[in-house]
Amino acid sequence: MPAPPTVEFIAEFRDYVALYEWHLGRSPMVEQTYRRNWRNGIIAGALVAGGFISVAYFTAPDPATAMRRAAFWAVFYAVIWPVFAFCTLRRRAFHRKLMAQTERAVRAANPPVGSVITVQLTDDGVVLAEASGTAERRWDAVRGITDAEDAVYFEFDGGGGLRIPARAFPDAAARQAFVDEARARVAAAGGAVTSAPPTSPSVRLGSGHS
Repeated sequence: MPAPPTVEFIAEFRDYVALYEWHLGRSPMVEQTYRRNWRNGIIAGALVAGGFISVAYFTAPDPATAMRRAAFWAVFYAVIWPVFAFCTLRRRAFHRKLMAQTERAVRAANPPVGSVITVQLTDDGVVLAEASGTAERRWDAVRGITDAEDAVYFEFDGGGGLRIPARAFPDAAARQAFVDEARARVAAAGGAVTSAPPTSPSVRLGSGHS
């Protein structure tokens, strides 16, 4: 009987960050947060502009000066506000801030960087062996398998996930064979091979194990 398909790699900090980012990128909560921040930023900008213009107008000694001051602040904010919004409210700025928070969260979790990770496809499920022990998820608990450019991602029921970086495979053919075998076993168990958004992110390479 042939040995179960197995891959092995040494965990790096970027692996844990990438798994966390992958979860976040698939979560609808991220888009909702971005839209809420954008909306709140616009409202805050309008309130600040209105406040400065009002103060300038109502503290002026006469109506003519009031109009000039109000016009000055209106023009000032019309020039400055788009620049501020572009630098702080656009999607790229939001993404940079989110990724910085992700790295801090992963560092705080103190993942076992440098440990050897072994992933094996058995008849019953996918088995992960790492420094903290061994865990298994049955094939019918696999919600999806994504073969991305940087890694192969497994998504499990309950929002957990597993990331196998591209460097774990000796070549493209070995990687494709591994993915095809995993998908075939998921399909045979009646599971899905397309992923849906997870319920929550995780900072472990193989999170959500039972």
